[in-house]
Amino acid sequence: MQGSEAGQSWFGRFAQKNMPSLCRRGFRAYWGGQLFSAIGAWMQSLALSWVALQLSPSPVWLGVFGFAQYMPMLLFTLLAGAVADRIKRRNMLLTTQVSLTGLALLIALIFFLNIQSYPLLLAAAIINGTLMAFDMPVRHVFVSELVPKDELRNAVAFNTASFNVARVIGPLLAGVVMGAVGVAWCFMLNALSFVPVIFVIFFSRAGRKKPEHTGRGIFKEFIEGLKYIGTHKVLLRVSVIAFITMMMATNYNVLMPLTARDSLGLGETGYGVLMTWLGIGAIAGSLFTAMAHKTCTKKRMFEAMCIAACAAITMIGFMGNYIITAISLVLTGFTFGAFITMTNTLLQE
Repeated sequence: MQGSEAGQSWFGRFAQKNMPSLCRRGFRAYWGGQLFSAIGAWMQSLALSWVALQLSPSPVWLGVFGFAQYMPMLLFTLLAGAVADRIKRRNMLLTTQVSLTGLALLIALIFFLNIQSYPLLLAAAIINGTLMAFDMPVRHVFVSELVPKDELRNAVAFNTASFNVARVIGPLLAGVVMGAVGVAWCFMLNALSFVPVIFVIFFSRAGRKKPEHTGRGIFKEFIEGLKYIGTHKVLLRVSVIAFITMMMATNYNVLMPLTARDSLGLGETGYGVLMTWLGIGAIAGSLFTAMAHKTCTKKRMFEAMCIAACAAITMIGFMGNYIITAISLVLTGFTFGAFITMTNTLLQE
């Protein structure tokens, strides 16, 4: 009995020191819900990319599909942040999550009825990207309302870690499901994965208070936000580096279905397994950042991971060899996992 109590005491001290955010019930429930949702999101993302490749008239149109997915995020994310500062964040998050659920159900229905086409997938990609543009900023801010400020860095790291765990499970499940019962079930399972997180957000006490604002218009606040970033060296440096990196480097995954099929000769299941290597590296990168949050210098770590991430991506260019591609994806996942965690934390602190 005494040994058991001593063990619990040791674990309690370890948890409080290394994962204080997970010791809070509200964040722990939100974290678990996000894990299920992220698994479904990765299943849908992988399934959409693979089907888009099969329906695309040429590889060029696969690039167009990737552009349609990510361009709305580039255009609307800052505007979404301004909107999130004017309305109750809980309500906004519920709206985006329910809308994403409805979109996943609609895509599943399209495939169940066998009326899928490239234009329909392109439209779904644009809608999904737009919804994600409004979902991501409020989802990140919502974390800051669940934990004290001194635990925010740890919470962001573990939230990113759950997202990266999903990067391992989601693609693997998507590959298996597509090969076994068809792609439509990837979208259906994604829709079902939103249920836990919607339930948690609905009953959460966080985000119920309407943020205070000056009464100025959204566009004016948007411009003032850009000016604010421009007058703070740390925010400006992080924003510029993150923007350039995300714009030029992170969209390598758009071509991964083509790499899997044409360079490595893999089918849908093999493609899903291949993408799990990226998730394994991302888990290690985000956990490394979480555990090292008290000892690593932010500026040095942020810049080092950015350079390392770009270097790792170049290795993926050596196609035709599964082992080299897998190692490249692990390194890319690790460096980008740490880089994205640092970016989110520095922008929120």
